[in-house]
Amino acid sequence: MTKYSNADRPPVTRDEPTLGWCEESLDGESVTLESCVARTWWVTQWPDRPVPAGWTRDILQGGRMIALTHIWRPMSMEKSEKDLRDRESSILQRDTLQNQRKLSRDERRERREQRQREAEQDANWPDTDHQGYIALFAPDRDALAVFERDLRVRVGKYHLRLSGLRGQQRQALTAVLPLGL
Repeated sequence: MTKYSNADRPPVTRDEPTLGWCEESLDGESVTLESCVARTWWVTQWPDRPVPAGWTRDILQGGRMIALTHIWRPMSMEKSEKDLRDRESSILQRDTLQNQRKLSRDERRERREQRQREAEQDANWPDTDHQGYIALFAPDRDALAVFERDLRVRVGKYHLRLSGLRGQQRQALTAVLPLGL
């Protein structure tokens, strides 16, 4: 049996991101770590249209260090049923206002999804509440700005919407990383 220790591991170089020290920037838009700068966004909208399998691969590639965290929690049946009733009410209100015209493709898709959700709830399957974060790491603030522009182009293709977390960057990064800071 072979034992390994930290002495067996090659030393961490200054170019590798390390997380021992963390300070939020004065503008609250990023955090400075020992070896890099990071910015985290909350995903406020996930794809609302069909996307190809592996669509996140396009977001994650590009020669930059990035973390995508997606958190799923089951909703209570009461909350799930309330959300379903609210959505049904919204559909009915729009129908009353626009019953003279033909349904658009998005409206037909919305109705199909509504029927599917109703069937799932009849089978006692509540919805899930999910949220996500994207954290981007760069060697400095200038590189972070370049990486952010590229990231925004990539997430825009899939209709993701990102919300800045001004003044909450340290807490957001802690939520993204598996072991926190």
